[in-house]
Amino acid sequence: MYLTLFAIVKNETEAEDGAQEAVISAYRHLSSFRGDAKFSTWLTTIAINEGRKRLRKAKGAAEIRSRKKKAMKAITLRRH
Repeated sequence: MYLTLFAIVKNETEAEDGAQEAVISAYRHLSSFRGDAKFSTWLTTIAINEGRKRLRKAKGAAEIRSRKKKAMKAITLRRH
């Protein structure tokens, strides 16, 4: 799971945290495993989804920082 997440998020800490969350999620949803696919495939899918979620969250945070930076720049320009 860690290697899958690291390949997606490209950050060791995020991959570690994501792997931990993916294991917890798998445990919580163990009853929904139908056995149509291998168990490892199911776990990998959970890890991929966790990685995607973390990328979306990081992208949103980066956009917010960018908007704040632009707003601060505009305020600074108005003062001069």
